[in-house]
Parts: sequence; structure tokens; C-alpha cells
Amino acid sequence: MYMDELRKEIEEIHEDLLNLLKRRSEVTKKIAKIKQENNLPIYDPFREELLIENMKKLAKKKEIDPQMAELMLRIILTFSKKEMQDVLKGK
Repeated sequence: MYMDELRKEIEEIHEDLLNLLKRRSEVTKKIAKIKQENNLPIYDPFREELLIENMKKLAKKKEIDPQMAELMLRIILTFSKKEMQDVLKGK
């Protein structure tokens, strides 16, 4: 029975992760509109590297594999850039 409870907890964590990704997506779209209004580029390599370095430091502090944290963030950033491009295209 204990295994079932742990698996249920994992499923709840996955739902929490999806809720956070949805929230991030909504903020990303707002940022895209601001960038559009101010003629700013979607991609800012310096900002992206700063985010990645900060994520790795935070992961270490929380005793999480920094490589996993970096990979997750890179995937999220890839989709965020696509979302921003979609906003600019009016999708």
C-alpha cells in the first residue's frame, strides 16, 4: 500500500510541475508582448546564460543534479522562445 501512496504523490508532483509550466507560459507571453512593443529581440543569449548559471547554482544549493536542472531549463527556454515567436506572429 505504501508504494501506491508514493506513486500517487509523484503524480501530484507531476501535476504541480505542469501547473508551474502553464504559469510560466502565461508570463512568457506577456514578456513577448512587451518585447514586441519595445522592438526588442526574442532571444537574449546573455539573459539565457544568466538564467542557466543561476539555475545550476540553485540546483546545487538544493542538492539537485545541476546538469539535470540545466537540461530542464534549456528545454523550457526552447519552448518559451517558440511561444514568444507565436505571440509575435499573432497565433
